[in-house]
Amino acid sequence: MIQAASENAYKHPEVLVETSWVKDHLNDPKFRIAEVDYDPTANYNLGHIPGAVLFDWKKDMNDPVARDILSRSQLEALLSKVGVSSDSTLILYGDFNNWFAAFAFWILKYYRVDKVALMNGGRKKWLAEDGQVTKDHPSYNRTAIKVKETDENIRTYLDAMKSRLGQKGRVLVDVRSPAEFTGEITAPPEYPNEHAQRGGHIPGAVNIPMDQIEARLDDLRPRSPIILICQAGKRAEMTARLLEPCKYQIAVLEGGTSAWVNAGCPVVANLKTRWSLERQVRLGAGLLVLAGSVLALTINLAWLFLSAFVGLGLTFAGLTDFCPMGLLLERMPWNRTPHCQRVSPNVEFGGAPGERCLHGGRADSERMEA
Repeated sequence: MIQAASENAYKHPEVLVETSWVKDHLNDPKFRIAEVDYDPTANYNLGHIPGAVLFDWKKDMNDPVARDILSRSQLEALLSKVGVSSDSTLILYGDFNNWFAAFAFWILKYYRVDKVALMNGGRKKWLAEDGQVTKDHPSYNRTAIKVKETDENIRTYLDAMKSRLGQKGRVLVDVRSPAEFTGEITAPPEYPNEHAQRGGHIPGAVNIPMDQIEARLDDLRPRSPIILICQAGKRAEMTARLLEPCKYQIAVLEGGTSAWVNAGCPVVANLKTRWSLERQVRLGAGLLVLAGSVLALTINLAWLFLSAFVGLGLTFAGLTDFCPMGLLLERMPWNRTPHCQRVSPNVEFGGAPGERCLHGGRADSERMEA
């Protein structure tokens, strides 16, 4: 049984372990550690926790033909290949702050794998604490594990969502950033190249960003089923793990708003316009470079370092797809939406005041609420 270092802080410590706990159990044969990476080349292959196996999110956790999560037989083959048996406890961690490790956790729970937990803080925390890493690829004896039938209570499908739009008593919670929710941007601020096909949110959804969910539990209705939504499903799955101790009835919309839009379903976009984050970044970077140059010419040449720093930051953003300035600007007051913005669930495909409903990419002004 897992005894996590955080057991005094969580109602269900068995689903979350601390890095210190992992260090103490590196050589325990009852546990198998797996790193779940979106980009193994820049992470697992450069060094990983000793004994950890690799779950490549693109190759291992998805069916490349069906464009779905891996099947029951595929999961059994994956777990058997890395030596996981019915007696093993699987510990998951990964890159991108455990986004994709949480995705794998949800898949395992969907197939009713009980003995699984997440390492708190993921790969980033392990490295920040100077945890031991190795480039060795471990090898384990193959097993023949069998998983159970799926738990459909934790997965919501497109047709079910469409049928529930006009029903009362269900809470749709969009955990993306406010700017993504309103449709002003179509990608997470920290990953600006991961664009959605169309901006906006599912009618009737409320916006509680993932990083605010624990502080805003009072905004939810504990007795109502909660459906978590994000762009593709990863942030929603991570939020589901955060809410698991609360005993709410929670499901994740498979494929997120991307699958919703691709199926031709409507989204709601905010009519209010403000500069996109990309434009704000361009303006901010330009002003900083200009200021650095002017100050260097008029006061001290040392101010050129400001321009150089901005150039370095833009180069970093281009190479890594991570834009710190965009993330900072997204948190500014003028880029925030009102607290717990709502759309009436009783008006089919309706929108809140100041919003428009897009059907297949077209604005439908006749469906705006008064």
